[in-house]
Amino acid sequence: MSLRLALGLGTLALSACAAGPPPANPRPTVEPTQLSATTADGVTVRGAGLIGAIVMMGAERARIDAVELAGTPHGDVTLYQVSVVDGRDHARSLCTADADGRRLALVVPGDDGRMRFTCTSGAVGKCILWGYPPWPIGRPAPMRALHAACVRMVRADYGGDGATATRDGTRIGFCDPTGIHRCDDARHELEAGWSSAGAVCVARPRIAALATLGALAIRYPHLRGHLGLTACSPTRAASDPTTRILSFRIHPPTETP
Repeated sequence: MSLRLALGLGTLALSACAAGPPPANPRPTVEPTQLSATTADGVTVRGAGLIGAIVMMGAERARIDAVELAGTPHGDVTLYQVSVVDGRDHARSLCTADADGRRLALVVPGDDGRMRFTCTSGAVGKCILWGYPPWPIGRPAPMRALHAACVRMVRADYGGDGATATRDGTRIGFCDPTGIHRCDDARHELEAGWSSAGAVCVARPRIAALATLGALAIRYPHLRGHLGLTACSPTRAASDPTTRILSFRIHPPTETP
């Protein structure tokens, strides 16, 4: 039997194995990081019940091959192994491998209310797994701002304009004044303090070959006076009210070619 629903990934249809007759006009629901569907007779299907689902994303078909849980500082989130299937039933993974070698995706609500798959190898997925989701989690911390700051940090988007100055596989340390990841030790060399709009200050760029303090000062005038070890010490970075996360360089850096 099959379960069919539509939900906002642009135009998206889902078929999944389920017991009972095919439902008529099922009502889709998506919780943060978890996809589920309620059939016309009130049966909710989620988790492993969606293995085998076919998701239509425009002209592409994506198949949910496996479902698992991953722990975060706020509890478990649901991860999906998704394959894109062509007209000849040849499949390729939707996601590239993350640092743990997994090719998994989360379901994430967008600003437009639509739900999307995002890979754990990408900045948004990493930040969710680290404990910075873009939705409320019952804490006083402004989670959307924390999430945005984390994404800027992962991408080394110093100026907040979308330009990145990092390489895949480069390791970084991080902590946050909120205490999700406590700032209670030296944690290597401070790189920068981060707000939702980009770097608040930069002590030392992550990869010198991709960005220097001088180049940052030229490209981003608003960072002048906030560059270098004196202007961006851990204390000064944390004292800025817009700082959400501090990042630290780890030596020797681990980079992929």
